[in-house]
Amino acid sequence: FRSIPMTTRSKFRRLATVIHLMAAGKVVKMGQTCLVAILLSNRHVGLDCGRKPRTTCVYTWSKLQTQVFGVAVFRGLIPGSVIPLQTFNKAVGFFSQSCFHFRTSQALTGTSEGKLVVWDTICTPLQARCDRLYNMKAIKLVHLQKDAITVLVIMDELFVTCDIKGHIKFYDGDLQLTHWYSQFKLGPIQSFSFSKKPASPEDVTKYPESCTLSGKPFIVRNFILATSDALVIHVKTEGTQVTKCLEEPKDPVHTVVCHPCKPLLAKGSYCGLLKVWSYLLNKYLVSRIFKGESISCLSYNHDGSLLAAGFLSGCLYILDSISLENDHPDPFQYSKGPITIMSFSHNSEYLATADENLSLNVYKKIAVDEKKVWDRLAALRSHYKPIRTLLFGVYLDSSEPRLLSLGEDRLLVEYNLANIVKDKLEVIRRDRIEQSAVPTYIAWYPPITTEYFFLTANNHYKMKLYNVTTKLCR
Repeated sequence: FRSIPMTTRSKFRRLATVIHLMAAGKVVKMGQTCLVAILLSNRHVGLDCGRKPRTTCVYTWSKLQTQVFGVAVFRGLIPGSVIPLQTFNKAVGFFSQSCFHFRTSQALTGTSEGKLVVWDTICTPLQARCDRLYNMKAIKLVHLQKDAITVLVIMDELFVTCDIKGHIKFYDGDLQLTHWYSQFKLGPIQSFSFSKKPASPEDVTKYPESCTLSGKPFIVRNFILATSDALVIHVKTEGTQVTKCLEEPKDPVHTVVCHPCKPLLAKGSYCGLLKVWSYLLNKYLVSRIFKGESISCLSYNHDGSLLAAGFLSGCLYILDSISLENDHPDPFQYSKGPITIMSFSHNSEYLATADENLSLNVYKKIAVDEKKVWDRLAALRSHYKPIRTLLFGVYLDSSEPRLLSLGEDRLLVEYNLANIVKDKLEVIRRDRIEQSAVPTYIAWYPPITTEYFFLTANNHYKMKLYNVTTKLCR
């Protein structure tokens, strides 16, 4: 289901009956189609099918007695008719949602062509009574807009439509436009629900004016909606106050990194959404959206006070890990390709990044006007295949940082950080550590012995232990 109606207690029993009978296979099957919505009235039930064949199934209540979920329900379901659609020689599109008219016996269905299909019972002169749904047909096709209608609901004798552009429109019983919201800048709206509490205006002047000739204040209940962009917002109609209730990535989450000291993790997605999540409290703490950017990698520094974010555009942000505000005023744009790997040194004085252009960039904190700021020192292309790992460490006889990179070219490269100058980065040593396998990762071995080792893994499902000084396999 994409939509199940909010309903009263009496209608809830009927809704439970519908779901129960559908689970039991007693509701007529509608072919290879997609059921997207249920609509209820005092006499009828409608089931919407959003894909081919375009059908709306209507059921009527019988006087059978049954028991559903422990609640006595004195009416069951008998199938009415599968309604064929008259196209009126116009494009109709796929059905989205339907609702019964609040004044007449008609029903309405929104379509992907921005139209409303009006259904009604057609009686022949020979029929004495016309209460059967076998004669319910499409009698009118109303063109409301060009954009696809995704939601159609009723509240307080108003029809409400939502579309793929995030617009919300209100119509009266004659389908005359009374008001609309188009300023929220939302994606396609998939769900819409009004507050159960009726509108109780404190200041009528804070409500928007209706678009009718009278221009009276348009007073309607507060509502909440969800979009296909994984966004849920609440709208207080008095004063048009918009509150973001929930926002999740609409694109794949590409990178996740854990905080080194706290039960937190940061995740970044291709839609530019960065969120810090507490897996102890099971909720997110802070988020930030980088509009027009796609996050490709993340990295915390040694104490978790800084968070570096790399993007597909080659842009680099260094952020405060608590507020996600910029620690450096402006982002760096030195990489010509998507940033794939980042790593901080043990004392957070250095930051190294690698990109798909096979370049390695080294950043360092330098003193400017008695204040330390980040600056790009140098870059080097030392591999001829993608870099898989950047590894910072310290020398055995000192606390000076050392930097190594491991690539798919099977080369382990060590750089001279001690003598690095602006725009000049030298290589100390280059060793081939594999013959046929492709190395995939490198990590320091715990200092539990007198020797100093690092551990590698390759695509042959093997791990190897190397001496740091001799670069020989143990």
